[in-house]
Amino acid sequence: MNTGKSEETKIGVDPLSLEQQCFDKKWILQLNEREQINDFICLICKQIANNPFEIICPEHDSLDELLIVGEACLAQYLNSNNSCPVQPHDNCRYNKIKTMQKQILNLTVICPRQFQQDAKVSNNGNEEGQASEMVMCNFKGKLKELNDHLESVCPLKFSNCWFKSFGCDHICFKRDLDEHLIGNMKVHFDLVMKAFNSLQQSIQLYQVFFCLCFDYCYLLSNKKEIEQLKKEMQLKEKNDQDNAKLINENASLKQQLLQYQQDVQSSNFYQQTILMELEKLKLEIKTKNDELKVRNDELKKTKEDLQLKEKEIKKMQVRNNNESKNENVYFSALKKYSTIPFDLFHSSQLIKTLTGHSDIVRNIDYLSFNDSQYICSGSADKTVCVWDIKTCKQLKHFKQHPTQVFCVKFSPYHYHNKHCSVICSSSDDTILRFWDFINDKEIQTLDGHTKRITSMQFSSFNDGQYLCSGSFDKTIRLWDVETSTSSHVFNGHTNWIWCVEFSPLQSDNIDMSMTGGSGYTICSGSEDTTIRLWDIETSKELIVFKGHEHAVNSIKYSPYEINNNSGNTICSGSDDETVRLWDIRSGKEIHIFKGHTHDVLCVAYPPLKRSNNNATFDMICSGSSDNTIRFWDVRTNKQFHEIKGEEKDKGIRCIAFLPISNNESRNEIKSYALCYGSMNGPIHVWG
Repeated sequence: MNTGKSEETKIGVDPLSLEQQCFDKKWILQLNEREQINDFICLICKQIANNPFEIICPEHDSLDELLIVGEACLAQYLNSNNSCPVQPHDNCRYNKIKTMQKQILNLTVICPRQFQQDAKVSNNGNEEGQASEMVMCNFKGKLKELNDHLESVCPLKFSNCWFKSFGCDHICFKRDLDEHLIGNMKVHFDLVMKAFNSLQQSIQLYQVFFCLCFDYCYLLSNKKEIEQLKKEMQLKEKNDQDNAKLINENASLKQQLLQYQQDVQSSNFYQQTILMELEKLKLEIKTKNDELKVRNDELKKTKEDLQLKEKEIKKMQVRNNNESKNENVYFSALKKYSTIPFDLFHSSQLIKTLTGHSDIVRNIDYLSFNDSQYICSGSADKTVCVWDIKTCKQLKHFKQHPTQVFCVKFSPYHYHNKHCSVICSSSDDTILRFWDFINDKEIQTLDGHTKRITSMQFSSFNDGQYLCSGSFDKTIRLWDVETSTSSHVFNGHTNWIWCVEFSPLQSDNIDMSMTGGSGYTICSGSEDTTIRLWDIETSKELIVFKGHEHAVNSIKYSPYEINNNSGNTICSGSDDETVRLWDIRSGKEIHIFKGHTHDVLCVAYPPLKRSNNNATFDMICSGSSDNTIRFWDVRTNKQFHEIKGEEKDKGIRCIAFLPISNNESRNEIKSYALCYGSMNGPIHVWG
């Protein structure tokens, strides 16, 4: 039912809102002289400024007049033009003028609704008989008093029909509301009945839903859960009884409404009484609706509880299936180090080249699965690729990123818990994205950073359930991949963050059911030249390493080894062309390696040892824009081996060591291949 539009047309008054950009100058001039308002004119819309601001840019010092603009006009102009409204230039400066706003609010005005009505009558001309039917408002007061008048006592204010919540959108003056209610009694009754029928259908749907829930719960084998569901069914029966009671009460209300309608038709004497009773019935129906809403919330909670139980059962089944499998899967985030003599690697040569990227390969990651070996790569050419190392074939080529890709990682969490092959990638768009690269679709996102995400790493514990990320917004975030939530934000760096790293796995016997990273830390390197160590549980900054002269591009923890006290040093590479080694226990620099002639972009602890009798990680390697990969002896502080990149590579951007398993025993690593991404696009494998 819609009669509001015809009423407004007849009367000639439209609904009014004072939430406008600036005040209408013609309206203000009804009771004020032009000289009073000349200083209040907005230079953008030429009306009376609302919340005036003065433009104070130094570029306009030569101008004598006040440069006044309304707050809303200024905000809209700057949002659209990003330039000063007086003369085009950047960094527009302005101040709010509170004294002028007080002067404007003290201006005397007539009712804006009356002004609008007079304007329409003047434009359309007086029709015969129209003037006598018009409602007039005689308000004359200060602008600051206008809102109270419009909301409380203005005779031109419109009122909604009492039955608006049932579908009647009639709008009229308050004095005409009773006439509308009496004249449209049958229409209002039909609207109430329509709402009642809709409620009755909802109740029937809920009854069907409970039956389905009961059938599903009956299939569960857990006796304890079945008993719990029986209790819930008893609660459902009680709810059904309550709902039946509500239906009966609504039926009774229906009969009362019918009776009242007959009384109204038979005698005008009882019309006012019936209107009062209808208002009372309306309140009762609203109360019943509220009760039904409460029932609906209870049903929704029951459904959520059932879904949660189903999810827990599926999770237990997944865990049992994982325990029953004996596949040899090797993720870089969960790697367990096994060293081989360097002599087996020393004679390595370039054996494979993967071509497909057309710009810098910023990051590579690897995944070994039984007899197959894969790497994923992210590039400044805005693509993510997946490669089969044995065949050198490009298996997937994702082009969904709108900007350059900074980091890519295979997700161990999705493999172990969701049984799907997933890659996580980051770029300039501030969002971490998860791709099911088998089915070619995005399945999850993590949103929280405000600028580009340059680095990320899956946790070495809990099957990679947690992920840390570093960003140009100067923060590190810790994410729970299972819930897609950010659990901690680490603040302390004063410039961009280029690299983050989880401390390595501490023990083969770690309890994977733990919910946190007890005993684990995160390390980060930044454009501010510092390396910082963070406690995962408390988010506290533990150590700040200072020594590099330029940005820190790459960091790595020394690996943990059985029967050896490793994991206490950090290796870093910087734009200052050096590689440095830091002692976590003392918080001091213990080695500096010089030899590169350009930025050091990546560092790693090779899974190699100088002699068969030495099981420690006594060497580190680094890649640089000088197009070399250099191996350094930690004991002598000297370079002892160098690999030169191809001339067209133009630099080494990232490196990774890929395990090569023994054919007779998949769990035994026979050797390692060195894989590196170049500044020009190709990816090379040495072995």
